[in-house]
Amino acid sequence: MKKIFLSGVAILATFSIYAQTYSDNYLRSHPVWIQMMDNKNVNYYDAQKAFELFWEGRELPVEEHELLNADNKEKEKKSFISKKRKNKGQAAIDYAFEYKRFKNWLIKNEPLIKNDGTLLTPDERIEQWKAQQQNRK
Repeated sequence: MKKIFLSGVAILATFSIYAQTYSDNYLRSHPVWIQMMDNKNVNYYDAQKAFELFWEGRELPVEEHELLNADNKEKEKKSFISKKRKNKGQAAIDYAFEYKRFKNWLIKNEPLIKNDGTLLTPDERIEQWKAQQQNRK
């Protein structure tokens, strides 16, 4: 009886370790959102929160619209793009590609969110598509 009880406690402890979420302080200092967008079982809202906490108080990377919407006088200045990029913080330089990739991931997956925040699996997407095709007939 004691062995069964200890085994049960060990199993519950294992599950609680895997279910543990990151603290806000950890999310602010570590780019966890990069791994989250590659995880098929991620909660969309948790990934979004991790992204927002990481970039809170940091300079954001330069985006194309900043460069394209600049006035002609700014563009005429020598090394306009490099100056724009130099003024950004180190995180903006290190994670510029991932930043843009995550923004695209958010847009792409927004229509695939279930009520609990998880994303539709490929099988669920196919079933949803089939249902839509049936409704069109």
